[in-house]
Amino acid sequence: QTEEHRTAKDTTIFVDAKAGPISFKGRKATLVSLRDITEKEELHNALRQRERLLDALTISDSTFLIRVTFDGIYAFTNKAFNKRFSHIASSFEGVHISKTLHPEDIEKCIKAVEFCIEHPGSIKAIDLRSPSLVENEWIHTSWELMTTLDEKGNISGVQGVGMDSSAIEKFRGEGQKSKAQLEVILDSVIDGFFMVDQNLHVELANSVFAKLVGKKLEDIQNQHLSEDLPNFNHTRSSVELPKAIKEQRSNSFEAYNPYFDKWFFVSAYPYPNGLTVFYRDITENKKQELEIKKNEANLRSVINTTRDFIWSIDNHYRILVANNSIIDLLAKYLDRPGKAGDHAFPESVEPEIRELFAPLYARALRGENIQTVLDLSNSNTVANRLDIRMSPIRDETNSILGAACFARDISKSEEQRVALEKAVERYTILSEVTMDAIWDLDLKTNQIEWSEGIQKTFGYDVTTTDLDWWSDRVHKDDRTKTVNSLDESIKRGNRSWHCEYRFRHAEGHYLWVIDRGIVNRDENNAPTRMLGSLQDINLLKETRDEIENLSHIAKHTSTG
Repeated sequence: QTEEHRTAKDTTIFVDAKAGPISFKGRKATLVSLRDITEKEELHNALRQRERLLDALTISDSTFLIRVTFDGIYAFTNKAFNKRFSHIASSFEGVHISKTLHPEDIEKCIKAVEFCIEHPGSIKAIDLRSPSLVENEWIHTSWELMTTLDEKGNISGVQGVGMDSSAIEKFRGEGQKSKAQLEVILDSVIDGFFMVDQNLHVELANSVFAKLVGKKLEDIQNQHLSEDLPNFNHTRSSVELPKAIKEQRSNSFEAYNPYFDKWFFVSAYPYPNGLTVFYRDITENKKQELEIKKNEANLRSVINTTRDFIWSIDNHYRILVANNSIIDLLAKYLDRPGKAGDHAFPESVEPEIRELFAPLYARALRGENIQTVLDLSNSNTVANRLDIRMSPIRDETNSILGAACFARDISKSEEQRVALEKAVERYTILSEVTMDAIWDLDLKTNQIEWSEGIQKTFGYDVTTTDLDWWSDRVHKDDRTKTVNSLDESIKRGNRSWHCEYRFRHAEGHYLWVIDRGIVNRDENNAPTRMLGSLQDINLLKETRDEIENLSHIAKHTSTG
C-alpha cells in the first residue's frame, strides 16, 4: 500500500509499503519493505490535476481548448470554441485552421507551432484574429500553445488554450486612440505642459516643454523636475509648486530662470496625486513691460520738470496720465492726491470749469486739434488765464483712444504783456514829443535799437546799430573816457550810468551830449540790457562856457 510520511526535515514523502510472513531462525516473523515513490506519486498527482483541468476546459463556456495535427487539421475543439465560431462551421474536426484565421495571421501561427516543436514543453503565447459575422471585422483571440505527446512519448501535435480577447483589444485600441488624441491635444497647447506626482516626478509632458528644456520627450518621463529644469532648485517654482501640492490650491506666478535667461508665467493646478503645470514664455512681454515702465518713468521725469499742466484722458473722461501739477490740482477736489483712473471732472469741481472744459474735451475726442485761451478770472481756480492745447490720441488703426492735454498759466505773462504794451505806448509817445535819441542796448549781442531822435537830432537815418557804431562817433579825445566809464558802470553793478562827451553829427561836426542809461539785470545779477537817452546839450554847453567867460572877464575887470 501507499503511505504518506513526514520526515525529520518536515517534508512530505510517499512510500510503497509491503509486508509478508517469513521464518527467521526457526521463529515466525514479518518482512516489511519500504520503497520511496515520492517522485512517481507527484507525477501521478500532476497528471490527475492536468486531467481535471483538461476536463474543465473541455466543458468550459469561456475558455477555448483545441488540438491540431502537424497538418494544421483540428483534431479536437471544445464546447466554448465550437459555440463562439459556430458561424464558421458546425463542427471543426477535420477542418483546416486557415479557415478560422485572418490571412495575415497564418504565417504567424505556423512560426508559433514551429517554436513549440523546437522547444517541447515550452509555452508560446500568440494573439490571433478570426472572421466574425460582420464583414471586415475580426474576433481577437489570445492563445497559449504547447506540443502534445502520444502514448510512446512522441510529439503528436499542438494543443492550445485560448480566450476571446476582442473586448480587451477594443479597450486597448480605444486606449491607443485616446493616447494619440491626448498627445495631439497636448502638442496643440502653445504653453509648456507637464504633470508631476507628489514627489515632483514628471509623469506626462508635451513637446513644447521638451523643447524648452532641450530634451527628448521620452527622456523627461519619470525624472525629477530638478533633473528636467536646470537651476530648478534656485527658482521660485521650487517653492511654489510643492506648496500648491501641499495646500491643494491653484497658484499662478511669474518666475525668472537665469539658465534660460527667460521669464515664465507659471500656472499650477493640483489634483489628489500630483500637479498639472503650464509654463508660458513671457520674456518678450516682460521686455516690453519693462520698456513701457522705463518710458513711463522717462515721461514722468519730463512732464514733472515743469509747472505747466500736462495730462491725458480716455473716451470716458478718465485720467490716463497726469503730471504733479494735475495731481495736486485734483487733490483740491478729492481730498487726496489724484491718480490715473480719476474722472477729469470730480463731483466738487466748479460748474463754470466744467462748462469751459467739457466742449474742448468733446472736440478733441472727435479728432480736432484745440488751441485757445481760457479766462478763469471769475472762478476760484489756480490761474486767471490758461493757454489750452488739446489733440486726439490715435492707435495704429487711426481710432481715437483719448486726448492729450496741455495747459499753461499765462496770468503773469498776460499782465506783463499788458504792462509792456503800456510801456511801449509811453515810449512811443515820449519818442515823438522829445528830440532826444532813445536807445535800447542788448548787452548779449551789443545791438542798439534807436528811436527817431537819432535822425531828428543827429541826422542818422538808422534804427539798429552795433555798439562799435556808437563808439566810432564819440570824439577821439572823449572816446576812451566814455567807453571805459560805460564798461566800469556795468561791471561794478551800478544801476545807472551817465556821461558827457562830444558826439559827431551826420554832417561831420560834433555836438556836446549827455548820455544817461539804466542797467537791467537777471536773477543772477548778470547785466542783460540798458535803456537810455542821448540828449543834445551843445547849446547849453556853449551858453555855460560863455557865462563862465563873461564871469571871468568881469572878475578881472573889477580887480583891474
